[in-house]
Amino acid sequence: MRCHETSEHAKIRELGTESRRGNLKVRPVARNKRSNLLRRKILRRKRPQEPYFYLWKTLSSARNRKIDLVRGDMSKQSIVMLSSPKGGVGKSSLSRNILVLAARAGKSVLGLDLDKQATLSTWAERRERVSAAIPDIVHIPVHRAELDDWRSALKTVNASKAEFVVIDTPPSIELNMNAMLGVCEKADLILVPCQQTQDDLDSVTPWMKHLKASGSKAAFIINRANIRAKSFSTIRAKLLAAGHVCPVEISQAEEIPLASGKGLGVMDLSRPKSAETFESLWLYLQQELGR
Repeated sequence: MRCHETSEHAKIRELGTESRRGNLKVRPVARNKRSNLLRRKILRRKRPQEPYFYLWKTLSSARNRKIDLVRGDMSKQSIVMLSSPKGGVGKSSLSRNILVLAARAGKSVLGLDLDKQATLSTWAERRERVSAAIPDIVHIPVHRAELDDWRSALKTVNASKAEFVVIDTPPSIELNMNAMLGVCEKADLILVPCQQTQDDLDSVTPWMKHLKASGSKAAFIINRANIRAKSFSTIRAKLLAAGHVCPVEISQAEEIPLASGKGLGVMDLSRPKSAETFESLWLYLQQELGR
């Protein structure tokens, strides 16, 4: 016997729908997703641990402030910058997934690719080709520019009227320190990716000192993390001694490069295993940006 379906039940059922196009399974954008759905999923866990415990706390405090966690309160343009002097730490990977998070939350987004390797731009082009076959994919424009031409690039960003901007930057910061610091001044938040190796730690720690000295708001984010390894707690403790650390670690999940190879982000996939991690990251960004 079926009970009368309320509007809330209809929304929950809608969030569980999936669409298939070709060989890809893509989730439709959930425009009206409610925070209590995430909270209910987290509370089913016996021991809420990071990042889940962090997500639960953020959901609770945001509910008290009556803030919509999906759309947030970002009335002005928010700029998040990914920066690290070391190559191969996942700046581009994080950039595109953050863009997908913002776009799926209903924000008008723009990526700015200042890296000569143009990894973010290439991904955006791949996404455009895939979107022709899968209309559910949210459009994400990416503007490509040279680091030396950062002033003109930022003028383009401001003129775009995008609500949420992600800047992907090149490594080897010391080759053009003035330009990099100039971009940092315009960013609302700088994320410094770091893997759990001593080589990464030696590279990012001096850069964090520069950022703190310049007055920039910055935080380390541990990428490709293996929390079961002893090195994780060691590196995390050393990062905490050097600066603020994002409480959400990004694990080395196979679905992350798999999604990017098809021009997608993790949250574009149907039932991604890393969904709670990236939802937690989005909540963290909203809190840090104060929107």
